[in-house]
Amino acid sequence: MSNEFDEVKYKKHKELFDAFWELTLDLGRCPANDEFEQTEQIRRVLGSHKKALDGLTTLFGEEELKLSRRLRKEDLLVYFSLGLFEKRKAHSHMPDRLKRDLKAFFRSYNQAIELATEMLFSLASTELIEETSLVSKERIGCGEILENHSFIFHNDYLGQVTPELRAYVGCAAQLLGDIDEFDLIKVHFGSGKVSFMKYDDFSKGEPLLLKKSKSTLERPRF
Repeated sequence: MSNEFDEVKYKKHKELFDAFWELTLDLGRCPANDEFEQTEQIRRVLGSHKKALDGLTTLFGEEELKLSRRLRKEDLLVYFSLGLFEKRKAHSHMPDRLKRDLKAFFRSYNQAIELATEMLFSLASTELIEETSLVSKERIGCGEILENHSFIFHNDYLGQVTPELRAYVGCAAQLLGDIDEFDLIKVHFGSGKVSFMKYDDFSKGEPLLLKKSKSTLERPRF
């Protein structure tokens, strides 16, 4: 059996390759052998994960993979920046998946920590908070900007805003705890405050505000 990838082979093993591509986009990188349940099938059909990724990238184009890489790296920066509030975990004690992420997206663990620290300290800039809020609104395609004042958006979109804004809201959540119960998040541009609002039924035209909590952020210290 030829181990060269082509459209005929893709169509013959479409379910296998689609599952591999879906996992690749979820990870933002080529899956390790133990991360894909059908690794042995990939080996029999094509030889290796790398050949599968190269062939699928040629078939589908690079844009979707580039986007998934960018989003996954953003996830990691937010993860490491918020992790700075806790005791730093040694690289040797990290899960294998996280070690692979570090290798794929950063030069080293130290570089990841440096970038995460820089991002966290940059949040002291009120100009950055306003700018990243504007970018976030464009990115998620919803929410409301109150000019020179604040950005309001639904909690469901928190994972899709810029990494800076996610880290900023994450810092506020450190003071409150679990914020999943809240419907709306309001980021204040100049005061260092983040408000969280919970309603009785947000799907209604005029929902009733049940609870409002607010956190005031200071420059992070470690």
